[in-house]
Amino acid sequence: MHEFGTVTTKVTSVKPVSGSGALGNLALGSNLVLVRTTGAATATLGASSIGTVKTVVLVTDGGDLVVTPSTLVGGTTITLADAGDSVTCVFTSAGWVVTANNGSVVA
Repeated sequence: MHEFGTVTTKVTSVKPVSGSGALGNLALGSNLVLVRTTGAATATLGASSIGTVKTVVLVTDGGDLVVTPSTLVGGTTITLADAGDSVTCVFTSAGWVVTANNGSVVA
C-alpha cells in the first residue's frame, strides 16, 4: 500500500476570455478559465510548473474551442463544443494530464 498524502487545491484567480480566432495561452494567469466564444476559437495551454491545475469551462458557445496543450498525455487537442463543457488538467513531468472531463473531446 502506498500513501500519497493529501492534495489541497483552491481557485486562486479566475480568467475570463472571450472572442473567436486565436485566444492565446490559457496557462497564464489563473487556474480557472471561463471562455465565451463568439465564433470558432483556438487556444494553447503552454508548459507550466509541475502540479499546476488548470480548469477550462466553455460558458457561452458561439463556436467550438479547440485547445492545443504543449504536451498532452493521451492526445494532442481538447475540444469544447457546447456550453457547460469543461476539462481539468494537471501539469506533470510528462505534460498535461486530463483529470476531469465534462463533455469535452480529447483527441
